[in-house]
Amino acid sequence: MSAEYLELGIDRAVMEAEMSALGAAMLRPDSLETVIIDTKEADYSLASHKAIYRSLKACYTDFRKADLISVRDMLDEEGRKYVTSDLLIQAMDTCPSAINVAMYTASVTRNALKRALAALPARFASLRDIEDPEDARRALLGIVGDISEFGTTASIYTDTSENVQSAYRGVPSPWKLLDEASGVGGLPLEELTLVEAATGTGKTLILCQIAEALIEDFDQFDEAAPRVLYISLEM
Repeated sequence: MSAEYLELGIDRAVMEAEMSALGAAMLRPDSLETVIIDTKEADYSLASHKAIYRSLKACYTDFRKADLISVRDMLDEEGRKYVTSDLLIQAMDTCPSAINVAMYTASVTRNALKRALAALPARFASLRDIEDPEDARRALLGIVGDISEFGTTASIYTDTSENVQSAYRGVPSPWKLLDEASGVGGLPLEELTLVEAATGTGKTLILCQIAEALIEDFDQFDEAAPRVLYISLEM
């Protein structure tokens, strides 16, 4: 990851959230729309991240697939100063799973709100140095406008919670404790889950019971009954 964030004293977790969101947009076509709609250029901390966002938005506006080559080609003149192919690859590598893009964008928005709130004391203090009342009023309205773009603090965290819940959706198992321990209500959808244990400890039995529970409880998904494919190389 770029050392740019270290020079600016920005938390590594903030950088990883931003890189994950940008990377997700390049990994899955449906993630691009989520990133463009849920975040804006000002939400990103670094000039390089802002430049990638502008390029992604250009791809979105032109109905182009936001793959590495397209994003690189759509960089504006300013963006080419900061963004290399290696950085774009790094963004895709940073993203653990593009399916969780709603969680990444919520984190980006939340971090941007935190930065805006942290800057408020200094911005309000600067109003004292403005002699013209009309200029001071415009500056004050600008501060209020910047914060209002985020909505209320409560709505930000409510939206974040809803996004996380929609991003993490699990296939329930017959065991409540297992579902709670997973943090997503069961086995994550659209993910490959590897179950590993010694021979004869019940792996096949457990997975068959999960498959059975899924078929029996499919009504909670409001979808057609799911189909389960069972493949054995041992029988």
